[in-house]
Amino acid sequence: MSRKGDVARLHEEMPTWVDTHLKGVAASWRALEDGKLDYSLDDLVWYLMHSDPARFAETNFVERPENGGGLWRLYDWQKESLRYEGDLVNKSGAGTGKTRELLILILHTILNTTASALYVANREVTLDELWSELEWVLSQNAWIRSQIPDDCISRKPLKVELPNGNRAIFRLTGHDGESCRGVHVHQGLILADEVAKYHNPQIFSELYRAAEHGTRFRLYSVPDGRRDTEFYRISSAAVPIADMGRTTTGRRSLEEAGSTEAMAASIKWGLVCWTKEMLPPPHWTPEVKALWVRRYGGEDTSEYRRNVLGQDGEPENVVFSWPKFIRCIRVIPEYVAIHVVWDDAARVVRWEAQVPTPGWTYDESTGSTAGALGLRRKAEEPRDGFNLLDLLRREVPPLSGRVVAGYDFGKNPDPCEALFFQVSGSRRRCVARIHLKGASYATQRAAIAAIHIGELDGVQAPEYGLGLDATGVGSAVEDELREYVPAPTLSGYVWNAVRALTDPAGHEVKDERGRVRTVSHKETATQLLEAAVDEAHLELPPDADFVTQFTSHTSRPGVAASRLFATTGDHLIDAARAAVLRHKDVEDGLVHRPSLSYSSSQRASGVERPVRSAVLSGGRVSLALRREKRA
Repeated sequence: MSRKGDVARLHEEMPTWVDTHLKGVAASWRALEDGKLDYSLDDLVWYLMHSDPARFAETNFVERPENGGGLWRLYDWQKESLRYEGDLVNKSGAGTGKTRELLILILHTILNTTASALYVANREVTLDELWSELEWVLSQNAWIRSQIPDDCISRKPLKVELPNGNRAIFRLTGHDGESCRGVHVHQGLILADEVAKYHNPQIFSELYRAAEHGTRFRLYSVPDGRRDTEFYRISSAAVPIADMGRTTTGRRSLEEAGSTEAMAASIKWGLVCWTKEMLPPPHWTPEVKALWVRRYGGEDTSEYRRNVLGQDGEPENVVFSWPKFIRCIRVIPEYVAIHVVWDDAARVVRWEAQVPTPGWTYDESTGSTAGALGLRRKAEEPRDGFNLLDLLRREVPPLSGRVVAGYDFGKNPDPCEALFFQVSGSRRRCVARIHLKGASYATQRAAIAAIHIGELDGVQAPEYGLGLDATGVGSAVEDELREYVPAPTLSGYVWNAVRALTDPAGHEVKDERGRVRTVSHKETATQLLEAAVDEAHLELPPDADFVTQFTSHTSRPGVAASRLFATTGDHLIDAARAAVLRHKDVEDGLVHRPSLSYSSSQRASGVERPVRSAVLSGGRVSLALRREKRA
């Protein structure tokens, strides 16, 4: 090989690549052909073909006949992604080239570097599609086939293992990623496909464990609209690779970080997003666009946004629409979120109080809540000396005005959520949140009792009382809570229990046979929330947990036109359901608004009556009867 014309037959841009290299080393074609360099033209061409993943694909991979045959040709945005050397998340529409990139990276890594690759997928059909493409490449390139003979290929488990030790390992994630346990990748690649479907965060924990020093992550998926997943968290925080530079540094290994959570937090993700609109004709034309619009029912549908534009859209059968919900996010200056976690293994309690970040503004066009809340205080205390009541006295806001509370109880690892809403007409404004994780039922009960009998100095008991989810775990807590909280203060709702359906005037609705129609408590409460969201009468803080849970909450059809709601990741929603249903029942006269005789205002009046005192200390709860007297 001695002329530009010869190398051009390998790739039309090969002469340009050679020119660029020679300019970089201050040499000429003549010097190269005359043997005055330390390498020959053949050596240089080989290096240029195999050192770069994009050039490697364009000089070795052959199209299928139905795609026109010939060597692959990549788009510029594909080349940019392949050459990015940091951790990357690819959040793109369907059919935009993600599988091709995965195949290129796997073969380039094991054939041209001294590293290995781990490929994971959530479904066998996804893995089979990639393996089929790999077999096609092997069948069309004699050199690649010579490097990967049959004895290097194992199908149970599926892997390619070369004589030099480089491996390509293929795994299905399963429900919890345990199939990746024991796999280790050193200075290679971990490639994860259809990551939006990795709903179990344990899968990511196993992938992080598999990454040894120097290993890079690449995540690929069409978004599925859910905002309660690790994929959504990562892709939302990622920065377009054009703004990141060629590579990033700073990620710590698992050994350096000490935990998978700390390791994940140290990763700086680059982002690429490919849409079908980026494809050239005939892949994208006005006719093709019209076809996809018809198939997905319009450009404004979630299916079109996810599959064509690579945007999040919404999950299927979502209850609270994203475009409407983001109008409910408000900057609420008085809002405070108190998070308390009991770590029994370490015998400590960790807590923090979050408040709005001064000067933060909300951009409704994006719905982003990044940076909205900051720490006011945080601490870690010995479990046996921790006093929850003292913490609530310090951190719970005054709760002025007409306030209603909603509670959803949790059995570890599920949390207890408490929400407090100021109400004005049909408007409900969330001003406080208490999140208790790992707390015993007695602790949850005593904390609620303390709030609603005025045990928190300076905090008036919510005027509209409290509603609580009395389904399952909540029923036992409700029964015991009634011993300490006055009856008018409390409404417990068993979500699948039914109530009479009423019209706007409060009259019972009957069917054609004269029977009173009924509706479940959960359906009623959900419709109240839906109406408040539709009218932007529900005002919520820019707390990421609200966005995650509300916009990912789904339902499916039940019997007799009813809905069956998802029962995971809905603790804040159930607390809000309980609050709005309690507010409605008070306003409709179904329950009476509680008097404030059990609150601090009662004490100030000097009236003597027995009240229950909640003392929370050392992780134990003592509810003792005492006599309140005038000072």
